[in-house]
Amino acid sequence: MQESGAQGDSTLIGSIPWDSSWPGFASEDERRLLFGYLEDRFGIRANLFADFDLFGRRKSWWLLRKTVGVSLPVRLKVTQVGLKAFDKVGNYLKPATWMMQLFGHHATKGFWQISEAILKGC
Repeated sequence: MQESGAQGDSTLIGSIPWDSSWPGFASEDERRLLFGYLEDRFGIRANLFADFDLFGRRKSWWLLRKTVGVSLPVRLKVTQVGLKAFDKVGNYLKPATWMMQLFGHHATKGFWQISEAILKGC
């Protein structure tokens, strides 16, 4: 590290490789695992996500709608991209709340419908 003695100057630090911050494209195996989980557990069909890119970093994955003619910002230090979709917690996959709120209406299993009458009876 190199420091400047003049007032108002910056402190130079070592550079951070851009690819260390960018969530990478998820592999086809990861896509099958994650979207297969949604289909098995909630009945949300995997083909619903065909128009989305899936990015992963460490134990988290994000969805980003595919766009034509927009290049990825490779010169920026990106720490997060798109909608948080999944986290791996211990040995389990946990769908993110926002993702389930957006795609949950496609669920065909793993949910309860409670009527107002049942709620009043509780």
